[in-house]
Amino acid sequence: MATRRQIYAVYRGEENLGDGTAEELAKKLNVSEKTIYSS
Repeated sequence: MATRRQIYAVYRGEENLGDGTAEELAKKLNVSEKTIYSS
């Protein structure tokens, strides 16, 4: 059975800075996963 994962998108104004799981975004943007969850 497939696993469900929450996908997030990060924007600055209208510019998409990235999308993916919290773990992927935290790595890409050099922030903690907690920062992604709290936004």
